[in-house]
Amino acid sequence: MANHRTSSGLAVLPDIDSGGVLQRAEVRERQRFILGPDGSYDVHLNQFLRDLPSWGVRSKNGQDAYCSDLTVVCRFLHEALGGKTIWQMDQADLRAFKSARPFGQDPDDRIAYSTWQRFLAALEKWVRWALDAELLAAEPFRYVDKVVMTPNGPKQVRVNEESEPGKSKVPISFLPYQDFLLWRDVRLRGLLPNGDRDPTWRGRNGERNGLFADLLVCTGMRLVEASCLLLPEIPLLAPARGDFHLSKAVTKRNKPRTVYARLRVLRDVHHYVTIERDELVQRMRLTGAYDAKADSWHVPRSNRHALVVEGQRRAWTYSDIDYEDRLRLVSVDAGGRAVGPLWLWLGEDGSPLKSSTWQSAFRRANERCERFDLDFDVHPHTFRHIVSA
Repeated sequence: MANHRTSSGLAVLPDIDSGGVLQRAEVRERQRFILGPDGSYDVHLNQFLRDLPSWGVRSKNGQDAYCSDLTVVCRFLHEALGGKTIWQMDQADLRAFKSARPFGQDPDDRIAYSTWQRFLAALEKWVRWALDAELLAAEPFRYVDKVVMTPNGPKQVRVNEESEPGKSKVPISFLPYQDFLLWRDVRLRGLLPNGDRDPTWRGRNGERNGLFADLLVCTGMRLVEASCLLLPEIPLLAPARGDFHLSKAVTKRNKPRTVYARLRVLRDVHHYVTIERDELVQRMRLTGAYDAKADSWHVPRSNRHALVVEGQRRAWTYSDIDYEDRLRLVSVDAGGRAVGPLWLWLGEDGSPLKSSTWQSAFRRANERCERFDLDFDVHPHTFRHIVSA
């Protein structure tokens, strides 16, 4: 049991228009899907994954998490419960899954209560979708009514009997600003704890990575929000500005918001764009790196509010452009020649840096800090909990 992503450029069969098949089935490029242990494709389960945006799960990370969680559930049912499928799952099966996960005998195999609640959320969303699609005759799980305290007083709610409400709450960890600066300089910028250059440092993108961390800290952006910024969304370098308008297409719960960057950080962003990034893009253009991308959307004009895509009748506002769509946007000159990605943060090959790459970079940062006995366990969300000394 495993999950994969679609690609119109793979597994092309003679006399079959694979891209057309995917388009007619409303399957997008890089869409996650689940295969059974024998390689079979569950049409209905994968239809649920494709329908997630219309069921309130619009973020790419959220859709990936639902797919991963359902894959784990399906694998458990097949391996531990005699080849059962998710469509045969009942309350007893859910209880067995719970015994193996948050209450497993081996402490190393146990998951946090918050992770267990996430599994339940994925299963309950699937149940509601399946009932609406008339693929299930009745709810496979038992629900009970409980009274919980809310800011408006006690309220009766309906919850899965195997839910563990309240136990998933963990104390919020805060990081002093001075500790953040030390973590940033030691790991992301290649310094020693005393501020000297580390002669063993082999990183080539320290300033870019340090700037990305600074932007997260000073604006409070989430990792996905900051990682998929486009060049036209960068505020002008002017006093009393620095306002980043985050589109509902990339924010949590699809709520647009405005955040503000310090002038120093905004100035560094502009320096990155005009010096480091521009040199990289010009170098990659000479190799033709941006010319052969058949799935690109060419953008001849753009501003802070909208952009024009070749072949489209109307301008696209940024609320129309989600994470995956942004990856495909390429700026072109008056002659239609590719200039480079509109994606702000680029890797060494000139292609967009995805949020998963930033996650890996921060994970390696923690590992480097361990070499110097610095007790830091910093994650992207930690940057939203920085406190001044």
